[in-house]
Amino acid sequence: MSVYKLTSQGTIVRVADGAFIPVSDENRDYQEYKTWVADGNVATPDPRPSLISSVTPLQAIQALDKAGKLNAVEQVVAQSDKVTQYAWSRATSFDRSSEFVQQLVTVLGWTEADLDELFASAATFI
Repeated sequence: MSVYKLTSQGTIVRVADGAFIPVSDENRDYQEYKTWVADGNVATPDPRPSLISSVTPLQAIQALDKAGKLNAVEQVVAQSDKVTQYAWSRATSFDRSSEFVQQLVTVLGWTEADLDELFASAATFI
């Protein structure tokens, strides 16, 4: 059995505790993963994205940018009412079940699978 899994987005997940391992040479867990791979081990592909319920604004922005979706979100927010613009600019977290996130999913035509992938990707950023 593999010690690590890789999601379809390339997110590294430690099987023992389900921890997401950020891809950062400064992260001890990532260093351990790289050593494990260098020793000839291979992470098991996990086609199912993990359901992350909340991410920080910086994580959300990084994941949206990586996925090429940041500009579309910023355009939707810019055309929204002042409360929505305020919420986007001052949020301390983004919860996948929030009305704001669900409205983005609807307006931008995303699927729940798209949202799963974005939140899983966002969780890899520190």
